[in-house]
Amino acid sequence: MKESKLNLTEKWSYIAAVNTFFFALACTITIFLVRQHTAASREFYFWDNIGYYNIAIEMLDRFRTISTLDFLRDLYHSFSDEISNLFALPLLPFLSVLGTSRFDFIISLALSYLLPAVFLTSWLCSVFVQQKKLIIFWGTVFTLLLSPFCWAAILDGRPDIGGVMLLLLPVLVATNFIFSKAGVSKFVLIGLCLALLPLFRRSFLVTVAAFFIAWAITELVVGEKLGFSFKTAIKKLKGPIIAVIAWGLFMLSIGYPFLRRYILNDVMQHYSSYLFVEDRGWKVVSLFTLSFYSVPLLLFSVVGLIGGIKKTSSDRRTLKLAWLALLFLGAYTCLLFYWADKWSN
Repeated sequence: MKESKLNLTEKWSYIAAVNTFFFALACTITIFLVRQHTAASREFYFWDNIGYYNIAIEMLDRFRTISTLDFLRDLYHSFSDEISNLFALPLLPFLSVLGTSRFDFIISLALSYLLPAVFLTSWLCSVFVQQKKLIIFWGTVFTLLLSPFCWAAILDGRPDIGGVMLLLLPVLVATNFIFSKAGVSKFVLIGLCLALLPLFRRSFLVTVAAFFIAWAITELVVGEKLGFSFKTAIKKLKGPIIAVIAWGLFMLSIGYPFLRRYILNDVMQHYSSYLFVEDRGWKVVSLFTLSFYSVPLLLFSVVGLIGGIKKTSSDRRTLKLAWLALLFLGAYTCLLFYWADKWSN
């Protein structure tokens, strides 16, 4: 008995040491890459590349000089601006400690958004594969950290990858990896997280729509086997319906003018600069998307998810995760191409 306890203690000590080492290595790689990029950069920063930095520094200054109520009021009113201040909130502790240089700002973005998104995605991959979880987890962490598409926005000074965190939480809840016994409240939580996405970045409205479509289809396909009728379909779609209502109420509580601006700018017109490009539409969107993710990576993702659906048919959680991810890719692509074609006319 004592020998088994000793072996268990040694095993956990070994795992803790391995995790500590690789966590430190991941942080070191992150800091090194940011340092190398900022040291080598000779560009003039303008538009979004400097806009987010200026907002974060201004938020830090106002956080130090005005009352909490005034600070929250400024945050609320920023939701009607082209760029809201919401993204800057997690950065404030890091900027307070590190400083306010361009390097400090990008490091704060990486620590607040990039590393958490990478760790959470890697954990999901290890759960999905269900074998050699430690190797899968850290292998995925370093694969993502060395992938250009993870860094493209961060090194430009944009917090786009923060949307991954706001999307992954609803994914975990919807597939019952967390809060599986929370009842109606978990669907409200999904609605609230998805409501923060367009406030974080206006263009994430497409992401929200794609998630709801994919989730609804997933529930109909992988949900409880109740036969097929209108009543059973409504019962299966209980979660998505509650989440949509919660999302709508939260958005309406911010104010109709704000929601109206999001819809007009993102769904009907998107960014005004895009409308002045002569060669636009689904071809441009395709090339732009593939320039970030590449055809092989997208194909590997689709093939892996299809293989996961076949392999994990006995595990309902991972099966739902595979279906949800695959359908989300499809829904997001269709919506992106639809609106790109609409903008081009």
